[in-house]
Amino acid sequence: MFKRIVQKAKRVSAGIVGVFRKRPEIQVAGLREGDTAFKESIEEECRKTLGKIRKMLAEAEGIEIYVKATGEGKQRLYELRGTMFTEKGDLHASAEGRELYGALTRVLYEFENEARRAKSWKNDKRL
Repeated sequence: MFKRIVQKAKRVSAGIVGVFRKRPEIQVAGLREGDTAFKESIEEECRKTLGKIRKMLAEAEGIEIYVKATGEGKQRLYELRGTMFTEKGDLHASAEGRELYGALTRVLYEFENEARRAKSWKNDKRL
């Protein structure tokens, strides 16, 4: 009898911890040592975009960007993969380019477009 009570208490406590554990709003990963100065400005751009998206899609929870850089100097190529977390699922976008901010802009633009589509779909569904 006591074992069942303990097991049930563990399941309940695990569920409660999962509810209160939240991921960070903005995450940036994969930057090289020399590129860490870009991290703050990438986070700021993501924060601005997330603010715009939340006006259209209130259930947007956060954005995660993974940066992969290959090559050196003029041959450097950035590949960005982004995930936007929502209550109902995740949206993914990716871009690549020679400039980090160009690729970032394309990824964030995709997220904004998806939010617009979701908003217009909700509005059409209400009618």
